[in-house]
Amino acid sequence: MAIANEVDIQEAIHNLQQRLQGKQYTQEHFGRLELQPASLVDINIDIQRLLEIPHIGKNIIELFDPRIMQPLNVIYIKETGRYSAWEGQQSGTAFALMMHFGLISPDTLIQCKVVDDDLEVPGSTLMGEAVGNYGFRCLNYKGRKEPDLYYIYRSMVNGVRLYYSTLTEDLQANEIQNILQNHNMFAAPGLEARGQKAKPGMVTHISGMLKLAGHGTDIFEESKEDLDWVLAWHNKFYASEKGVNGGYLLTFGRFAALCRKQEIEITKEHELEFYQHMKRYGSPKAFHDDCKQRYKKVFGGWADACLLPIWQKDYMKRGGTLPLPTIENYNEYKSL
Repeated sequence: MAIANEVDIQEAIHNLQQRLQGKQYTQEHFGRLELQPASLVDINIDIQRLLEIPHIGKNIIELFDPRIMQPLNVIYIKETGRYSAWEGQQSGTAFALMMHFGLISPDTLIQCKVVDDDLEVPGSTLMGEAVGNYGFRCLNYKGRKEPDLYYIYRSMVNGVRLYYSTLTEDLQANEIQNILQNHNMFAAPGLEARGQKAKPGMVTHISGMLKLAGHGTDIFEESKEDLDWVLAWHNKFYASEKGVNGGYLLTFGRFAALCRKQEIEITKEHELEFYQHMKRYGSPKAFHDDCKQRYKKVFGGWADACLLPIWQKDYMKRGGTLPLPTIENYNEYKSL
């Protein structure tokens, strides 16, 4: 295996070997898969999170596909003959609800990854529900690294381009991808832009881009035009800039959205004057850095809500006369 000699892997293997003290894991140590009636499964509320009703409804039930449901992680309590679930209560609850409403056949069993409450494994003194308590923390804290939002976005785009998905979130992401490509731009993970690795046209502020485009909302058709204008302006005046700065994306995106809502036309004069205005900072990144310094000097820390107020305040201070939208929080940042 190519990665077997990586330093991080070698160190981790050495530490685990020390803990196992010459022993090996065997098949029985991994538990087993079973199909069980949902009525035999109890949720251990001392281990798991509270039920998140909006999440269960919107993200699990509404988008449900039985082929991608994961098994519940459970401890089999031999004394009672029941199963204590330490991971999967949101999906398990969704399963029970769908069965209650007749969407799942009443004779359907739920998949469980089962560990007996008296199972011992090398290198650990934990048994029973203590294993579940430890497992919940491992899986949800250190065991699963949340993927960069880029990979979620890429999955949605590929859903359409590779797998003919008709899901709304996928179709909208594909439209956003088309907008990027129309302006010679591409999305990338944030890690790729660190240091001096950013490339012209690279967009790494995926959350800002999706929010600006209204992805997943009822106003996507209107909001995607805001994104189109923001990227077109950048491609027109800063096509060779290394990366599309996230602060720029937020500033101009909010400007475009407010203009749309307040029925202010963004003219060619706006575009040209904004370019002249941006040149006074040096570049979109230099503008973003300037805002950070000014905010930190007055308030400490950082809040990107100051970006558009600073942009418009400086524009007017430098003699700008073109129509600008009203900003609700403008007065909070007058001192910057």
